[in-house]
Amino acid sequence: MADWAEAELDEISGTEELRISSPKQDGSMGRPVTIWVVRVGQGLYVRSADGPHSRWLSRADSAQSSTVAAGTVTREVTLEQPAVREEEISEAYRQKYAISGAAWIANLLTPLASATTRALIPLPTESQEQGASPRLGRVDQETGS
Repeated sequence: MADWAEAELDEISGTEELRISSPKQDGSMGRPVTIWVVRVGQGLYVRSADGPHSRWLSRADSAQSSTVAAGTVTREVTLEQPAVREEEISEAYRQKYAISGAAWIANLLTPLASATTRALIPLPTESQEQGASPRLGRVDQETGS
């Protein structure tokens, strides 16, 4: 299992939305779905405002991995039950989205939505598997690589 790089956590948590796509039953990739994401400590969390019957959540839960993208970061992840208390995650949603999504935030704070909270667990990138740190796909301005 890999960890999120601090730069990835900052980038993803600093965006308003995250796009997630998961394989369909036939193996083809589903279209990306835009969802809200919050950071608590060193973790990233998502939940479904539509509860457990949401198509994106069902696909992501049954997939071996999903792809998330936000800002300049794209990573393969697994979705797992969170190790952080639900109250902490709900508070992160309140703090991040209370102003921009006042009409929608209540949907993400219901017991039904809270039950769908998932931690985004990053899978190792090729560079991590080879012992290098993640680079976020950016070009270093000093070295050009």
